[in-house]
Parts: sequence; structure tokens; C-alpha cells
Amino acid sequence: LPVNEWTHIAWSYNGADSLKLYVNGDLVNSTNIHNGSLTLRPNGLVQIVLGAGDNGSTGYFSGQIDEVRTWSEARSIEDLNTYLYRSVPTNAKNLIVYYKMNEGIAGGNNTGLVTIKDAVKGREGTIYNFQLQGDKSNWVLSTAPVLN
Repeated sequence: LPVNEWTHIAWSYNGADSLKLYVNGDLVNSTNIHNGSLTLRPNGLVQIVLGAGDNGSTGYFSGQIDEVRTWSEARSIEDLNTYLYRSVPTNAKNLIVYYKMNEGIAGGNNTGLVTIKDAVKGREGTIYNFQLQGDKSNWVLSTAPVLN
């Protein structure tokens, strides 16, 4: 991925065997996965860990993340490109989780602010390993290009 440049990353899983990775709206990789590679939680959702492995690894993503969305269907390249540079309406069809990540004050003192709220159903996610104040705050101003 380019350094110091906003990049849109998306993956689409069809629920059976096909996983596709898109970068800035272009398909860059696809693979078939074996049944059972993704484990559903009791609520029917897949636990997603962003920025680190879920196996206790020490290698963490060193960058900024803005807007995390989960849909209940495999997204086509056309679907992904519809909202590539746009926020998604919270009532969009098949949108099940949408973390806008706008809770804190960019570069400010966010001590104790370690939860993000899902804009669809109000579920909370927890953020870990963030400096909570100063230039390396857990909240930053988005640099993503925005289209109307």
C-alpha cells in the first residue's frame, strides 16, 4: 500500500468459498477458502480484528483507519464503488455494521474514549493500543476524498 496516502481497502466474501480483495475500487486478489475458515460468533457475525492478528501477534498496523462497514451480502465491485468516496446511509440495504469512527476530538485529549458506536444498531466496538491524546490520538481528521 502507498505510504502517507489515503487508500480504500475492501474485501468481499460470498459466504461459501470466494474471498476478494479490492484496493481503491480495483480487484487486486481473490482466493477460494475452505468451508469453516471463518467462524461465526453466537450472534451470527464474524469477529473482525483490524490492525493486528487475532492470535496475539505483536505486529500492528501503523496508520489511520476511518469508517468500517460490514454488509450481509457479498459486495460487487459496482457496490463497492458506489460508496468508495462517500458515507453510507445507515439504512442502506444489507448494511449490518457501520463504525464511522468520529467519536473523539482529532489530536485532542481522548483519555478513556476506547469505544466506537455502530451507526446501524448502536452496538459498541472496543479499540485497543491507541495513544489517546496528542498528535498520535486515536481520533484524526479524515483525509479521504469526498464526493457529493
